[in-house]
Amino acid sequence: MSLTFTITPKKRFLRFHRALSVREALALGPEGLQPFGIDDEDLEDLLRASLRDAVVHVGVPELSGRGCELSFEGGAYVVREFTPATPVDWRLALDLLAALSQHLEAPIVDEDGAIWSAETITEFDYSTDIAAGIQVMTRHPGDGTMLHGIIRPVSLTVAMIEDIRTAISPIERFGEIFIEIQDEPGYDARLQLSEAPDGSVLGLYALSEGVRTVLPRTPYIDPTIYPELRSEDVTWKLVLVVDGESEEPELAGEIGYAEALARLDASSVHALDDASLVVHELSGDAIRALAG
Repeated sequence: MSLTFTITPKKRFLRFHRALSVREALALGPEGLQPFGIDDEDLEDLLRASLRDAVVHVGVPELSGRGCELSFEGGAYVVREFTPATPVDWRLALDLLAALSQHLEAPIVDEDGAIWSAETITEFDYSTDIAAGIQVMTRHPGDGTMLHGIIRPVSLTVAMIEDIRTAISPIERFGEIFIEIQDEPGYDARLQLSEAPDGSVLGLYALSEGVRTVLPRTPYIDPTIYPELRSEDVTWKLVLVVDGESEEPELAGEIGYAEALARLDASSVHALDDASLVVHELSGDAIRALAG
């Protein structure tokens, strides 16, 4: 779910509107706005690209929880905010709309047809949209719903949802919890797929000595990325890595994923949300012991 706002540049006599580049649009503000979900080696190409050719997920580091989407579609600039987003996300999105509107000297139109100016858009009642999203979650707590964030997706636990529901300001508490999960400094382990000698598919995550690591509670295959593969068809493993004598990483072993999580000492791991765990920095000896 989301809410969409559009800004259509004014038609100039005999002049074709050139869509702003990603860099030009972000430079308008708010300060610190940048794209997320892009590899460093591809960043410069994205910043040079026209918004006609890109849908950009933007936010401000250490402030944003979910960010917002920016694009140029059908002759109009489009800012799409997710439901529910954090209050900070909304304030940044409205500031971006105000900056675009002022630069283009054109009004902002929301998806209900209401017209806003650069001066009035910051009065938009975003709290109603956040509250509606929270209400949906409280009706179905623990259903595994994933909300994407600027760093990592979030699946709220039943306890988190109850904390939000009973807070003095549920929308502010939602924002605090969401951003706390984004701010977790652990490294998000990346899935690697490999073929075993018998032809079966291996799903591998790595846990390295001295590295605070975010791991899925239950690994799964994203059907939007691998539509031909099912999670139950994958043999899941945790690859255990230690520092070698020459300072090069050294394989300590591989272990079944569920067995590895069961072996972890309770003091070395904590829940991040309903879908993820944080494994604290482990010594080489602890990694080797885990490998058995």
